Amino acid sequence: VSFNNLSFLSTPSSELTGSLTFYQSPVILRDVSISGSSAEDALNIVRSQFLIKSLSVQNSFSDCLDVDFSNGTISSSEFLYCGNDGLDFSGSYADVSSVSILAGDKGVSVGEDSIVHVTDSFVKEADLGFVSKDMSHLYLTSSKVSNVTYSLAVYQKKSEYGPAFIDVVASSLPPSYLIEKGSQVTIDSHVFQGDASSVYDLLYNGDE
Repeated sequence: VSFNNLSFLSTPSSELTGSLTFYQSPVILRDVSISGSSAEDALNIVRSQFLIKSLSVQNSFSDCLDVDFSNGTISSSEFLYCGNDGLDFSGSYADVSSVSILAGDKGVSVGEDSIVHVTDSFVKEADLGFVSKDMSHLYLTSSKVSNVTYSLAVYQKKSEYGPAFIDVVASSLPPSYLIEKGSQVTIDSHVFQGDASSVYDLLYNGDE
């Protein structure tokens, strides 16, 4: 199935951020294409179980995929020319493998106590390659970045949460890390403790 040049749904009683939204609706997406979305999220999955394989999301105005409080897997997919984030997870559990991302802001972002495993994946041309924030754990295996400002960033964004963590194994990442005090990055068993302050404000001046 192909979804092309969609906007978001807006009615007098509600407004959805996704051009394609699944809310409390288990979903399987295989061989699906989403292109030219002008919505905040090209695809938004909320409080749902999901299985995604061979998905292509391209030329999205903002986020290519936004996953909120959901559980599932993403494999053999591409998220290209995302205006903001490639993959954005909040309060979710996910396994991601064999994914290519070209994004404007963050390649993979995990937040709000998410646990996400990323394997054999590639982020390029993003400001931030892989990001973990607000008590989230991001596990990277056999992954790489190219032409990013920071390979990794870990920090606290919301006051009701806490520090974040990234564990990296067998990955090709330039040593450009932004680690806030209290947060931690572990690369092939080598631990990097945070020493930066107010990373979110440093990156976005308090505005995102």
